[in-house]
Amino acid sequence: MRPMQGTHGREARVGVKMLQLERVPLIRVTVEPKMTRGLPAKWNFLFDIPEIEPVAGPSSPQWQERVKREIEAFERWKRANPKLPFRNLRWVGGGIFEVEVNVKQLFGRRAPGGKEWLRVHIGVSTSYPRARPHWALISRDDRTFLEMVGAATNYAPFCIPPVWRSKFYRLAGRQGIAHFLAVFLIWLSTLRRLIRPQ
Repeated sequence: MRPMQGTHGREARVGVKMLQLERVPLIRVTVEPKMTRGLPAKWNFLFDIPEIEPVAGPSSPQWQERVKREIEAFERWKRANPKLPFRNLRWVGGGIFEVEVNVKQLFGRRAPGGKEWLRVHIGVSTSYPRARPHWALISRDDRTFLEMVGAATNYAPFCIPPVWRSKFYRLAGRQGIAHFLAVFLIWLSTLRRLIRPQ
C-alpha cells in the first residue's frame, strides 16, 4: 500500500493488486442476425453479390457472356444466403429473365390458387445494364406477384431507396439482376415498415 494525498489534506491509503490471467480457454462465439421473414433484419445485400463483367446489353455481341455472368452472380448470392426468397434465375430470351419468387416468405401468405412459388419475369432494355431492370408483365404469375407487391406497399411505385441509389449506380453497369433483386428486397421491407398499421 502506498500513501496518497486525499482531498482536504487528509492522507488515504490505496491498495494496488496485480491482476494475473492464467490460460483462458478459447471461446467461440457465433453471431446469429435477427431474422425478419427469413432474412437478416440489418444486412448489406449488395456486398454479397459480385460485380458483373462484361458491361453489355441485349444488342451487344458480348450479351451471351453477360447472361452467363448474371446467372453465376445470382447463384453465388443464393449460395451465400440460402434463405433468400428467390431461386432459379434463368434467361428466357432477348431481354427477358425469369426467377422463382417465394411469395409466402415475402408476404406471409400463398398466392391465390395456393401457390408458394411464382415464376416472375424481369425485363431489361437495350440500354441495360446502365438502365435498371424492371418487372415484366408477361404471364399470370407476373400479374399475381405485382398485385401482391402492390397490396403490401399501398401500390407505391418501385424506386431505389435514396441511401442505396449512389451505391447502385456507382457500379456503372457492373450491377445486374441479383443487385436489382437485393434492392427490391430493401425497398419492400422499408415500405412495409412505413405503412404497417398502427
